[in-house]
Amino acid sequence: MLRTFLLTLLLVSISPPVQAEGEHARGEILSAYKSAATFATLDMGLQLSLDDQWYTYWRTPGDAGLAPVMDWTGSDNVKDVKILWPTPKRFTAFDMYSFGYDGTVILPLQVTPKKTGEAVTLKLKLDIVTCHEICIPQTLRLKRIIPAGNAERSDERQALTKAKDLLPSPENTKTLGMDTAVLGKDSIVVTAFAKEGFSSTTDLFVEAPGVIVTAIPDAIPSSGDGKRALIKMAGPEGVDLSKELSGKTVTITLSNESGAVERPFSF
Repeated sequence: MLRTFLLTLLLVSISPPVQAEGEHARGEILSAYKSAATFATLDMGLQLSLDDQWYTYWRTPGDAGLAPVMDWTGSDNVKDVKILWPTPKRFTAFDMYSFGYDGTVILPLQVTPKKTGEAVTLKLKLDIVTCHEICIPQTLRLKRIIPAGNAERSDERQALTKAKDLLPSPENTKTLGMDTAVLGKDSIVVTAFAKEGFSSTTDLFVEAPGVIVTAIPDAIPSSGDGKRALIKMAGPEGVDLSKELSGKTVTITLSNESGAVERPFSF
């Protein structure tokens, strides 16, 4: 009996992440620490690895596609899971623009236990769509047990720290930022600055309630050194943005070589 108990305890204490594999996508839950310790929030992450040339969608998918749906039902000692979204990429298919991820991406997770100091079991039913010429919906089921115990860093901590460093900043930085956003009838114009200037890699991702805005932005330099610009993003044809978005708040993410900034703007 004692031997069985000790063996079970050992297996739980070294419980590895459970990988799930779908069509052209693999998923895994990462943890910065091997045990839950007394952390009020656990630093974890959802890692997705896509086959070459395949991609999946961001929280706002764009002209086509479906955002990931995450169901944490069945988790134990979990009060809340907050998902942090890395800056997406722009994909083009059939004259439509979509936003998402390719290669390997880590979505940092902030997991709040119901009771600190006790083991946490995180279960995830993940519904995603992967695309390359065709799109395939699929479900990945993932699980990670974080036992109780002292705080000991895991081998995954470095990857999670790097993933968090790559998240868009919620405030302007010394190298990149947006000052204002002006709403017009057929476009949104953002005043922005970039220490290294603007290039072909500059992009805007606009999340507007009830309106899909995906056009390629046009950066017009507004200073002689090219470090400031007016970035114009056209709205959908036939849609009066000044009517649709008046009195509403949109989230705008500015992406450039120097990083990304994500801010809300109210009109």
